[in-house]
Formats: sequence, C-alpha cells, structure tokens
Amino acid sequence: MGALEKVNRRTKIVGYVLFQCVVLAPISGNAQEADWRPCREARTAAEKIEKCSQAIPRLRTPVLLERAYNRRGLANRELGHFEAAVQDFTALLSINPKIAGYWDNRQNVFRQMGDIRRAPGDANTAVQLAPGCSFVYRSRGFLYDDLGRIDLAIADFNLAVRIDGRDAGLRVERGRLLAKNGQLGEAIADFSTALEIDSKRFAALLERGKAYSRQGNVEAAVADLSLFVRLEPDNEEGANALAVLGRLPTAAAAVPPPPAADRDKIISSGTGFFVSIVGHIVTNAHVVERCVSLFARDNSGNTLPATPLATDRTSDLALLKVSTDVPAIARFRTGIRTGEEVAAFGFPLAGLLATSGNFTVGNVSALAGLHDNAGLLQISTPVQPGNSGGPLVDRSGNVVGVIVSKLDTLKVASVIDDVPQNVNFAIKASVVMNFLDAAGVSYSVQADQSPLAIADVADRARSFAVWITCAR
Repeated sequence: MGALEKVNRRTKIVGYVLFQCVVLAPISGNAQEADWRPCREARTAAEKIEKCSQAIPRLRTPVLLERAYNRRGLANRELGHFEAAVQDFTALLSINPKIAGYWDNRQNVFRQMGDIRRAPGDANTAVQLAPGCSFVYRSRGFLYDDLGRIDLAIADFNLAVRIDGRDAGLRVERGRLLAKNGQLGEAIADFSTALEIDSKRFAALLERGKAYSRQGNVEAAVADLSLFVRLEPDNEEGANALAVLGRLPTAAAAVPPPPAADRDKIISSGTGFFVSIVGHIVTNAHVVERCVSLFARDNSGNTLPATPLATDRTSDLALLKVSTDVPAIARFRTGIRTGEEVAAFGFPLAGLLATSGNFTVGNVSALAGLHDNAGLLQISTPVQPGNSGGPLVDRSGNVVGVIVSKLDTLKVASVIDDVPQNVNFAIKASVVMNFLDAAGVSYSVQADQSPLAIADVADRARSFAVWITCAR
C-alpha cells in the first residue's frame, strides 16, 4: 500500500471527530446569524464551498468566521481540493490557533497531498493543545507510521488507548501496528478486546486470524478467517488468507453466495467507477433507481454502503459516494474518433460470469447514438446486462465514455427481418464531465496518450471499476 493510500485510509478513520475534547464559543443570538446560516445549512461539499465562500467576506464576528473557514476547508478536503483546504485552515488558525482540531485538520490535508514534511509541526501542536484527547495521538501515530517510526507510532497509540480504552477502532489500529512490528501476542490481545467492545468490528476478526496464522496457530486462524468470510462474503482478503493456509483451493471458493434472503433483496446490479480519491463513483441512473440500499465492491474486495448524491435521468447518470480508500481513479479523455479501439470493463450477468469482472474490446462505430443523439457513442464492444454504468476506455486506459445500453436486437429484428450485431452505446466523456462539474466533484483529465498492451488496459480499468448492487 502506497503512502497516499495509507493516508486516505487513516484520515477516514479520524473523520470529523475533531472537537470532542474542546469547547467552542457559543454563537446563539449573534447579529450575523443570517449571514452564517446558508453556510451552516449547506449539505453537499460543493454547496458548502459555495455558501461559505459567499458568507466569509460578510462575516465580521471571529467565532462565525472560523466556523465558515473550517466548514469550507473540510469540504475542499472532501473534494480533493487540497491547496484550497490548506489555505482555509491556515486562515482559520490565524483567527483561532487554540483549537487542536484545526491543527489536526491541516496536518491531515498535508498528509493527503503527500507533503509529509509539513505535517509533524501541526500534529505536535495539536497534542500540546489537547493532551487529554485520544484523536491527537491517533493522528500523530498514523503520521509516525508513515515516516517509518513504528516505535513512536505504537507509543502514541498507547497514549490514545489509555485515554479512550473503549474505542474498538483504536484497538484494531494499534493491533495492526503491533502485528507489523512482530508483536503478535499483543496484537491478538488488542483484536480480541476490540471484538469484546464491538462484536460487529469484523476487521478485528480478520486481523486476528492473520496474526494467528503468522504465529503458526493454524486452527485458530482458520476459525477466525472462516467466520470472517461468512460474515463478509465479498471481501477477498479473508478468502485469500484461508487459501494460503491450504484450507481452500482458491480464494474464489472461499466466498459463498449471499444467503437466500439477501439474494432475494437484490433487484439489480451494475458497474461504476471511481472518479475522485474521496470515494465518488459514477454509474447509470437506471442502475440505482428505486434502490433502498446500495453497495459498491472495489478491486480490493471491499464492499461498502454507497450513498446517492445526484442523478440526471436525461443523460442516465448517477453519482454515488462511499467512505473508503480509493485504489485508483479514472482519467477522462474527450475527442475520441470513429474507428478507435475501445474496451469495456464491467460485471455483467451477476451470478453467472466471473465476479472479478469482464473485459471486452471493440471499436467506436459512430460519434452519435440513435436518432443522431450527440451525447452518445455507438460502439461495437460487446456488452451484457450488468455492464451498465461501467467505463469505456481507450488504448491508454483513459475513460472516453460510460456504458449505457445495447440495442434491443429482437425488437429491431422484428422490424428489419435481420439481427443487428454488436450495436451498443456509451455516454460520451464530455457529458459525464459536465455532470460532475454540476455536482461540484473534481476529476482527472490528465489523459495519458501512450498506448498500452491490451492486458495492461484491462488492469487499469479493473483498478478503478466497482461492482454495484441494489437492494430493495
């Protein structure tokens, strides 16, 4: 796992629990409440940035101004606007340098943007301001681990656990560090305590099983990992760990189908792909229509709840978000030409074809869809039910479209007395980018024009694609 991936995983753990040990000044009855209210009531990150940007020039009361900067800074961080987030938190600290959470916010942004050298000063200041808060030691512990100082990381987590010993997440994270340092017995104790605190902290079960395996306690490892696989059937890490122990011939065999009751709840499945490092996913609107709950499984086998943020039924696009590390994100490219070779990656015919995804190759047949719809591409790339919402990529692995539909061959055959072959459609990248712009989501357009071997194209598409399931 790279440094940025580790930072992303850890910053989501710290989350927004940054003010649990501080008391902020009251704002009730403030004369500028009307100026502050739109910023306070904004819900999406893009809306927070817009409303708080409008409020900041009008606010004169320091306590309101600091809240506006903090709210906008967190929103910028969520959207991956790291430089803007640093500017917001720096302005915030000039107003009120006494809040540990503000320093912690900025050091987390430094780490997310890969500027580790600027993070230690902020982390140390947060500890000085709130020595009785577990979150400051957790954050600094993650930073020490990033810097290769696992001894200091464990020391900080020891302090955090001493302050908040009933936090199951702290126990799991300290256990991972102890296991990484070869202290397997102590790690197993932490994972066991985490399960006693929170019986649904399944990550502790997985980590304890892996630690038992390293100890050579095969029986205990198999017991933990088998239970984990039954509880988390879509997570391949436990299945792979069981396969290593020789109890299963392949990782795939370790992943049983969902219970019948759960299968009955799934009314559709499709494909999507990551477009931001903070977990935004693009798919088709028809994939997520009428869903009470949505789940997305990434290339690492992690299955997480997905929250719908925006839909455009006209273009058949939807935006989801998950709280997870993002292994890779798509890069968009416009200007595709007729005849270019393109490929689709997705999860078609769930329950029949490979759960690891399918990759098919074809060409751009036309730069418009049915009835000259300029928002679509016609492609010869074979697609099946379940491909909907998946990426259409060029030979460099750049996303040039989103798979949306295939021609109803039986219906057309009844009209023309012939069966059309490989007439499929994808939403153009330019339409998707406009949709993301409207939703306030940042995305990458730094397209690589170097052609790749076709197997490498498949690997790149697989890295940012997700399998989406919809439950009633």
